[in-house]
Amino acid sequence: SPPGRTPMLSGMECNGFLESVNTSDPKWQRGEFLPDKEILWQSRPLHKDQWLMSNNAIRGEIKELHSAISAVVERGELCLWELNVIKSAWRIHKEHVAGNIRQKTELVLPFLDERIKLDNQKQGRNQVLLALEQLQEQVTAMDPSAELQDLLIRLEKYQHGLLEQLNKEESCELQLMRAYFSPGEAKALVDQLIESHPSLGSFIFFAGDERFSGFMKQEDLSSFSWYFNFKIKSQEFDAGFVQPLEAVFSGTP
Repeated sequence: SPPGRTPMLSGMECNGFLESVNTSDPKWQRGEFLPDKEILWQSRPLHKDQWLMSNNAIRGEIKELHSAISAVVERGELCLWELNVIKSAWRIHKEHVAGNIRQKTELVLPFLDERIKLDNQKQGRNQVLLALEQLQEQVTAMDPSAELQDLLIRLEKYQHGLLEQLNKEESCELQLMRAYFSPGEAKALVDQLIESHPSLGSFIFFAGDERFSGFMKQEDLSSFSWYFNFKIKSQEFDAGFVQPLEAVFSGTP
C-alpha cells in the first residue's frame, strides 16, 4: 500500500497524554501570573490545537519521505525521476521545518516568555536545524548512482531527533501555554501563526477535511477562505508532495 495519508500521531494522541510537565510548579511562574487557565481550554481539545496540528503535518511529511526512500532502497535501483521527486519533496519539507522553527523562536517563545520562565528552549530546535542542513548537502549532491542506504540511515537519525523535539514541545511548552494563557489571550498569536504558516497546504492536508473544518469554526475562519484559499493550498500540496512520493513508493511514474 502507498504511504499513509494519516501522519504519525503525536505521543498525546497515541497514549491519550504524554508525560507532561507539572504546570503548577512555581519554577515556571513569571511575576504574578498563575497557571489557572487550563479549564478554559476544555472546548478546544488538544487535537484541534494549532500547535499540535502543525506538528502533525511535519510528522506526516517525514513519514511519507521515509516510506518512499525505503521503497527505493528495497528495490535497489534509483531512477532519475525518483531522484528528482525526492530532491523536490525534501526541499519542501526542509523549508517547512525551518519555517516552523522560525515561527516558534520569533513568535511563540517571546509570547510564552511574558508569563513563563523557559530555559534552553532553542537547543533542541538548533539540533534539528543542523541535521536539516547536513541532510540538505547530501540530498543536493546526489545523482542516480547514489547509494540511498546511507541517506536512509541519516534520514532516520534526523527523524528520531525531529520527533523527539516535537514531543518535547507538546509535553512542555504547549501544556504551559494552555495553563498560563486563555484561548482569548492566545487568539492573536494563533491568527498570526496561521497567516504566516510556512506550509499551510501541508497543515490542511494532514489535518484532513473534517478536522480542519472543525478548526476553522473554532478559530472563526470563514468558509470563503476555504473555497478561495485553503482548499487550493491543500490540493497543491497533495499534487506537489504527496502524490509524487506515492509514485516513488510504488515505482511507477
